[in-house]
Amino acid sequence: MYRTPEKSSSKSNLRQISSNTESSPSASFTNTRTKRKRLEESPIDFCEFKNEIKDMLSSWMSQQNSERIQITSSLKTIEDSMAFMTAQFEDMRKKMEEMECEIYQNHP
Repeated sequence: MYRTPEKSSSKSNLRQISSNTESSPSASFTNTRTKRKRLEESPIDFCEFKNEIKDMLSSWMSQQNSERIQITSSLKTIEDSMAFMTAQFEDMRKKMEEMECEIYQNHP
């Protein structure tokens, strides 16, 4: 059998609780936090950083472009080879069919 808990007969003292927390030492520190001071950076440092990033990105882009050109030429070579092999295969298939037809015609 389940029982419901008995109701408390006490009244809440929220005003008294809030006044106690205001007088406690830890409550006074929560509002007095200060942010870390921001270091002043010179515009020259920022410009140098920006130029370094630009140089790094342009170097990376040129490297990627050279690799892309190399890959593209390799793919073109592969495509040409596949086209040649396909043509050779088709020629062989036609010759085989012709030979099979000759064999059937000569030997009924």
